[in-house]
Amino acid sequence: MKPGSQGPVPEISNGDGLCFVDDTGRFKGFRVNRVGSNGLLYPPGKFPMKKIPLKKGMPVFRNFNHQFSRQMAGETSQRRIGLSLVLAETEAGVVLEGTDQDGGRARIHMDIAKEPARDSARAEAAIKKQLGKLGQTPFELTSLILPLNPLFFQAKILNQLRRDLVEKLTEERGRSYERKTAENRPGPVPYPHSELDYRGNVANKSAEQFYRKRAVKNVDPAFELAPPKGGMPVMTTRHCLRRSLGACPAKSGKKRPDWEGPFYLENNKDRFHILFDCKACEMIVRRGDIR
Repeated sequence: MKPGSQGPVPEISNGDGLCFVDDTGRFKGFRVNRVGSNGLLYPPGKFPMKKIPLKKGMPVFRNFNHQFSRQMAGETSQRRIGLSLVLAETEAGVVLEGTDQDGGRARIHMDIAKEPARDSARAEAAIKKQLGKLGQTPFELTSLILPLNPLFFQAKILNQLRRDLVEKLTEERGRSYERKTAENRPGPVPYPHSELDYRGNVANKSAEQFYRKRAVKNVDPAFELAPPKGGMPVMTTRHCLRRSLGACPAKSGKKRPDWEGPFYLENNKDRFHILFDCKACEMIVRRGDIR
């Protein structure tokens, strides 16, 4: 199979999954086993490609990107701190100075016997290799300045310089770190009502304090703690019996004397008083009213 010419063709690789919808609306697809140098895509050897109803001009989609999946399965990103190093000679040995991207600095002195390098290029490459091994640290090497005539160093000397510098610089960053404190938050926004009945579901002191701080003067406990006395609404609904039965005064523009009430709904246990709030277009079901 060869990719068509309609629109840009994505780069297909071995292991990708391709799919399409046939003329009957059924979802079909196969896996790419190999991508030929001539642009041909080969399915697995025993795959019945001739039985797949794939026609010329039919849109083909990739539903599995093998390379992308491999990339996402590994390390996708690492946050590192840029580090610039300067290696210089002293009278008794060498000094390694490091400056990170935030301005933190550290210096490590080491007394060693100086030995000029026989091969300057080779010695410089060895120094860069050893000082650049920062993989297990939070730093990454961004620049390195060496003497014009590099010395010969044993690898263990360079490794010790690097480890000591990283440790000292890390400690310095910890000492100089300024912890930001949270700013004072504005005062609580007042609650829109000054009273709160059992429907506020205030069941503990923390909830009560929350509303008190927001200028609520009267806070009733939740229903399960102290059921209110007398009638209480158990439901407020947009579904209205008046409207359902064709007696809505707002819709008809006139009042119905036979719908002045009071009205009740009853079951085997309770009797519920029905109230109509036509201004809010709501029906209220109350429980516990006087019969």
